[in-house]
Amino acid sequence: MLEAGLPITARYPHAYRVGYYEQDAKPGLDASVYYPSLDLKFRNDTNHYILIQAEVDKKNYAMKFYLFGTKDGREVKITEPQLYGFRSAPPAEYIEDSSLKPGQVKQVDFSASGITSSFDRTVTKNGEELYKDNFTTTYSPWKAIFLRGPEKDWKLFMKIKLC
Repeated sequence: MLEAGLPITARYPHAYRVGYYEQDAKPGLDASVYYPSLDLKFRNDTNHYILIQAEVDKKNYAMKFYLFGTKDGREVKITEPQLYGFRSAPPAEYIEDSSLKPGQVKQVDFSASGITSSFDRTVTKNGEELYKDNFTTTYSPWKAIFLRGPEKDWKLFMKIKLC
């Protein structure tokens, strides 16, 4: 969406860093899309139609959106995101889960450090600046979460065995 050069009217970044977004980009280039409230919104100011096509890859748990439209001479420059304000992830949390065997541990969420990311986008057409945006995102740190099977109460076990 950023590369299309359309004016962005609403953008809600994720509250926490999402690992799969960072596989091919630095933190800060994401936007939440969550029906019915949080959405990335833009305005089509090209005087032409735009077609948005979604592609879902169920095998790889991936989704892509493609924008098709008529080029109108816009040029888009996006600066490299600047990262600052690093905050370490909090200690991991362990939650007892009776569906697991005693001592068995299963990780259900991964830690992520907090960080702030900032970048600029400049859109020009025929040498004239149409838009200059700054996008800043502050991600909160997130702890790893593990499920752990209940510990056996060995004292109770021994008492029952001895009686």
